[in-house]
Amino acid sequence: MHRFNHIFLLALLLFLIIGCRKDEVLNEVDLELPPVVTVDFVEAEIYGIVQDGEGYPVVEANVQWGESTSLTDTYGAFILTGTVKERNALLRVSKEGFFQATQTLQSFSDQAVKTKVQLIPRRLSGDFLASQGGLIETPEGAMIQFDANGFQYPNGTAYTGRVNVFAYYLDPTRPDLGAIMPGNLMAQNTANEDQLLQSYGMCNVELADAAGNLIEITTPATLTSPVPSGLQNQAPASIPLWFFDEADGLWKEEGSAELQNGVYIGKVSHFTWWNCDVPSEFIFLQGSISTLEQNFSTFQIKMTNLSNGTSGIVGVNNQGGFSGFVVKDEVLLMEVINMCGEVTHSSEIGPFTVNSQLPTI
Repeated sequence: MHRFNHIFLLALLLFLIIGCRKDEVLNEVDLELPPVVTVDFVEAEIYGIVQDGEGYPVVEANVQWGESTSLTDTYGAFILTGTVKERNALLRVSKEGFFQATQTLQSFSDQAVKTKVQLIPRRLSGDFLASQGGLIETPEGAMIQFDANGFQYPNGTAYTGRVNVFAYYLDPTRPDLGAIMPGNLMAQNTANEDQLLQSYGMCNVELADAAGNLIEITTPATLTSPVPSGLQNQAPASIPLWFFDEADGLWKEEGSAELQNGVYIGKVSHFTWWNCDVPSEFIFLQGSISTLEQNFSTFQIKMTNLSNGTSGIVGVNNQGGFSGFVVKDEVLLMEVINMCGEVTHSSEIGPFTVNSQLPTI
């Protein structure tokens, strides 16, 4: 099974490059690493498509880009121009019957951002009385154990009725991970240091009463997250837990989980997306391509970490350029993929020890 993770950030608009031999491709330069979170704003254009899990277009989904909003058309397509943070732009997509999707993207005033969003159906996973607590399990094997009498509304009013649980486990080895997961695997640890994550499993949980009003927990719940079989041999015994912060589009470290019989088990104090991840240091990589093909967006690139096989697929911007974060000190296999899914080029690049720029290829 191919393992798709954090090699080249899926949602940061990292773009295609066509390489040559390893000893020819890399120029190390003293680039100043751009901050992950910035107060600089740009007027940027974004376009893309919204689909469901079967690949069908999601019609009339609400798309928000800065203060600009739009609805997807009959093909699930959208195009928007809005004022957004330059290197930490948030795209939010919502539709009744689905979990909200949030992507964290890099945006530039002279380049259109393109993306693909896959919405997850918001299905009831189970319910129980608040006075009794309960155990909820997803079809993929994730479990959440709730204590009795540990629920309230967001305004602090205690809740004692029936708790409806909507839960979804996301396998980090899925090839469509970048279209589904929130954010882009950029994170901040407890020391407020920027990190790049490798996921061993994600889970989203929402609680509601019978009328659909959201409910919060007041006592910690126990989250059990299965580790995919392809990642079992490299899963650490203990791993940090990270929650997705909807306000700034970053993962934040909070707590840890222990590996027991192929699953991670840990306590969480609130619900949003939770992620079991190993953090890594990273560098900033940029470059561009030149090709007879005028439509750069027909190309994709697959980056694979040769030390552990984790990989990610990204696209090309409308000018043939790319920029983004890659794991430090790792050799990567770069494969160029055309619109027919054929690998038209492959080469090794890296390891990268400093911020680097590839020559135009």
